[in-house]
Amino acid sequence: MPVTITLPEFSAPSEYPILQVEPARWDADSLGSLARQHGLDAGFEDRGLWHIAQTERQVLEVYAASQSFRLSRRGAASELDLASDSGLDEQEAIARAYDYLTPYLPAGVESFASVFESELLISEREGEEPKRLVIGTQVSLALSLDGVSLIGPGAKLQVTLDANGEVDSAYRMWRESTRIDVVPGRSADELAARFGDSPMFSDLSDETARVEVTSVSAGLLSVPPTERQPLLYPAVQLSGTVSTETASEVGFQTVIAAVDPRHLPDRRTVRVAAMPAVMIA
Repeated sequence: MPVTITLPEFSAPSEYPILQVEPARWDADSLGSLARQHGLDAGFEDRGLWHIAQTERQVLEVYAASQSFRLSRRGAASELDLASDSGLDEQEAIARAYDYLTPYLPAGVESFASVFESELLISEREGEEPKRLVIGTQVSLALSLDGVSLIGPGAKLQVTLDANGEVDSAYRMWRESTRIDVVPGRSADELAARFGDSPMFSDLSDETARVEVTSVSAGLLSVPPTERQPLLYPAVQLSGTVSTETASEVGFQTVIAAVDPRHLPDRRTVRVAAMPAVMIA
């Protein structure tokens, strides 16, 4: 008998929008416009996966395969230059992050902010209680579209603020898309069965292993922004542990399809991709 998989309770759509990704079309005009918005007076170099413009004070990296970019500042000699005893007030940090990000927020999305402080612990003498210094306040935006969460590294925004509330670094990971269809989602039982039948567990059984799924997130998968992706694929991200006769509680995080591929649009009429390689079932 295959190993038994039980999923914890989780919220998932009964149906998913099918979103076809619009190819990125960066050209001299669009790259120049983005550079000017950041006050960057420098030309772009074509580095294959990226277009890069840089000065002594900042670097702007634009991802060729998606509508994504990353900004980083230069100038500080070390992380301690702008460190402080405490970070920014959470609401102030969120407000400052949105001041920067609003022009780059994709149309039609909902965003949800979370705040995290990057810190250093420093001891001047051995055995001394370390002093905590905050070197940056990160504001991250999770996104949803058409009421469905976007998951994966290719759909998120983040700003890191220094102690003065100035933008130290930022990124926008995004793909423009068009809704072309709606398909039903798999039930929790169907998802558990697909996960249990995946190659990951092909050699395991209830007699030899125990699988515990600790978290489940359903949404539309966006792969890394350097990769081309014709479709935002409905997906479920699973995290948990596997224990066998030879190993105890080995962690895993993986992705499976949230819909039956047979329900997707006909590839003869719509440019639709097969499941991303990251999906195991």
